[in-house]
Amino acid sequence: MRLTFRCRETGRFCKKTKKKLKKKKKKKKKKKKKKKKKKKKKKKKKKKKKKKKKKKKKKKKKKKKKKKKKKKKKKKKKKKKKKKKKKKKKKTKKKKKEATTSS
Repeated sequence: MRLTFRCRETGRFCKKTKKKLKKKKKKKKKKKKKKKKKKKKKKKKKKKKKKKKKKKKKKKKKKKKKKKKKKKKKKKKKKKKKKKKKKKKKKTKKKKKEATTSS
């Protein structure tokens, strides 16, 4: 490290500027001691176990929704059978017209 630094105000080389930079570095080391207080927040993880019980109740609701979807699929199969009956009626009408011409 250099013993002399340029002053921002005068532009000359001064030794006092290096002493001011050392004082700022000591203040940053004091802030690292405050990180020990964050370890107390780790005790709050016990509350997360109560949230897991609420997730089990949501799984029961999903099972009820699956039963409703199966009922809708049965109704769609009945509609397909009705479409086949309409095609058979058209064939019967043609037979009736042939019978009237023969008589």
